[in-house]
Amino acid sequence: MNYKTLEGGLRVSRVALGTWVFGGDGWGGAEESGCISAVSAALDEGVNLIDTAPGYGFGRAETIIGKALAGRRDKAVIATKCGLVKTAKGGVAIKLSAESIKAEVEASLKNLGTDYIDIYQTHWPDKHVPVEETYAAMLALIKEGKVRHIGVCNCPPALLEEISKIVKPAVVQNEYSFLKRRFGDDAFPFCEKTGAAFFAYGPLGGGILSAKYKESAVFKKGDARSFFYRFFSPKNFGKSSAAAKLLAAIASAHGGTAAQAAINWVLLRNETVALVGARNAEQAKANAKACGWNFSAEEIAALAAFEL
Repeated sequence: MNYKTLEGGLRVSRVALGTWVFGGDGWGGAEESGCISAVSAALDEGVNLIDTAPGYGFGRAETIIGKALAGRRDKAVIATKCGLVKTAKGGVAIKLSAESIKAEVEASLKNLGTDYIDIYQTHWPDKHVPVEETYAAMLALIKEGKVRHIGVCNCPPALLEEISKIVKPAVVQNEYSFLKRRFGDDAFPFCEKTGAAFFAYGPLGGGILSAKYKESAVFKKGDARSFFYRFFSPKNFGKSSAAAKLLAAIASAHGGTAAQAAINWVLLRNETVALVGARNAEQAKANAKACGWNFSAEEIAALAAFEL
């Protein structure tokens, strides 16, 4: 496993375990036992960073992680989030008021079975709350010892600059993959200037870069692959499939898989940390092994020539 040291000295694995699937409601379900096994397998493979959010199953993902880390909390770096709250009608609202953040962090600490969060991130920008209020509340959590580092997710460059006048984020997290590069490319200059680490979610494009999908798939309403990762639609599947085939062909020369190649490609960029989902131990082990080999110069050139 390769590691990166964040500003402030926190050392994290460059392949991390993403846990949106643990929530169960956005990925066609997930067995708790399988998720717990995925956490254990990831730790055994040298993965120490686990990224989650209360919005993943409205606390289910965090609770599963808490169970999985019982007796092993010191082996893990926990990154969770705030700002997505459940509405009275069962929907989701973005809320980053100081009051809401204070309530959310207490719920997350309870769910996770811990008294501190290593990296606390704002999940999505809240256009109705001043950034001064939001990040003053986040800084207060550091002073209280409940949070050790602050991160921001899904922020455009201009907003990152605005936030940095209040707090220097340790982490910037955006979607980034071989299929969707813009949100990483937009954030890299800020990260290079400030020293913030870049966390890439969705490096497998919702799973399509595993090359296991041979034709466009239709998912149930509410499945993230139907509304968030749109690479599976008939309109986009041809391009997505071609990317997966290219990655699979290159990976085969190294005894690897298309998914490992997709993760590896992300790791080439800006010392990025790749957040990769897994619903069982087998997937977690395979993801961790993406660090086990490097592309040749010729392969990097072939990948660079693939324009999306």
